[in-house]
Amino acid sequence: MCKIEAGTWVAPMPPWWDGSGAGSGSISSITSASPLLTAACRGGTSAGVPKTEAMEAGHRFEDYFFDVITADWAPHIQRQHILRRPMEGLPALIAHADGYDATRGLVLELKFSRYHTADIAERYRWQLQWYYFLGAERVRLIHGSGTLPEDVRIAFRTVEKDPEAQAQLLRGLCRIKEMRPRIREVAEMVELKDDNDESQGN
Repeated sequence: MCKIEAGTWVAPMPPWWDGSGAGSGSISSITSASPLLTAACRGGTSAGVPKTEAMEAGHRFEDYFFDVITADWAPHIQRQHILRRPMEGLPALIAHADGYDATRGLVLELKFSRYHTADIAERYRWQLQWYYFLGAERVRLIHGSGTLPEDVRIAFRTVEKDPEAQAQLLRGLCRIKEMRPRIREVAEMVELKDDNDESQGN
């Protein structure tokens, strides 16, 4: 039985660690599963994330929402809040919430997309459930669409906590904990290969 106790891990957890995603423990299944996971097990706290036009639009929507929309009616909402939860045997379990209301334990997750709000909620289901796993009392999806700043449409959707998703995340973390020595070994092999490639190139 895996217990949540003292300890520390990085990065939002994807859904593939349900006990089957990398169950074989092979090098290919581990390294292809998550660059963030590999970076964390090597001692780092993040991996490079490429910026896209969609991501830039999302950042502009965040600026608009927090600077214009919430400035008057919810000035107490903290932007870019970090949630943490310890788990023995792993580096720190964290998530970066776009907005956080400490008075209600409320996480605001902002998305800017042309898709329907229900589709967005399903697409990002695991990210939204991860906030609950880290201790959020309520999670609200803020979905923006249209054109910034002239014609912006905003939909609000409260995301319910899913007990089965929470159990699946716990199972996945327990699996990561079991496999971490092997993941670290693979990461060291990759690092050694990179060093050899660099020396041969010089």
